Amino acid sequence: MNKDGTIDFGKLEKQLLVAVDEDARYRRENDAKFRAVAQNVASYEEFKDIVAASHLKPLDKKDTEGLHNRKQPWNPYAGKSSEKTASPKDNILSGDLNVPRNSHEFQKYWRKCQKDKVKKYQYLITIGGPTLAEIFQAEISMALLGEIVDIFNENWKADDFSKIYDILHGLATVKRFSLSLQFLSGREKKVLIELFQKLNEVIVERQRGDCVHVECLGTLEKSYGVTVEMRDQV
Repeated sequence: MNKDGTIDFGKLEKQLLVAVDEDARYRRENDAKFRAVAQNVASYEEFKDIVAASHLKPLDKKDTEGLHNRKQPWNPYAGKSSEKTASPKDNILSGDLNVPRNSHEFQKYWRKCQKDKVKKYQYLITIGGPTLAEIFQAEISMALLGEIVDIFNENWKADDFSKIYDILHGLATVKRFSLSLQFLSGREKKVLIELFQKLNEVIVERQRGDCVHVECLGTLEKSYGVTVEMRDQV
């Protein structure tokens, strides 16, 4: 509502459009999952590709008409080298990052990072566990869950222990988390174990200092279906 007590219909409309978009995306990806299962896909990677491409639509005949006469390249800048430096607005390390309010805003920046895992790592750390849990309260896809685990393991920083724990804990509370966890690939499950081993190493080194208590980490391991013996050395 506005300060004068009236309803802000513009803001309400934007929130409705975001909710409709997220609901449509969930239904589209969920349908793709069932199609993939029905097709008896040969591998997890193929399953994930089908879900990831669920938003694509086949081209109509009119979409391809005249393509053979096209002289302009698809990307006119592809063959040109650019010396333009990235602006602070585009650099996640500049401190200008806006925390996303919903999954649509999250995915928009996530796609912008492309394969830059360092930027994605800082993005996740900046957002934090509670906010991520709220953003993905309905569901976190197995593809995104696996990617987050891989990013944390590859760019691990012991100083970020508590933040990483909070994020893993927050994601474990979202709906359908167990289903997404079940569809992680064999490699991603191995990476998950490596990540929890690193979390345990921090507890060992700090001798149960002011970080997350060992029992809390043990509970989180159960949520992720992970068993790490190293903790017993504490």
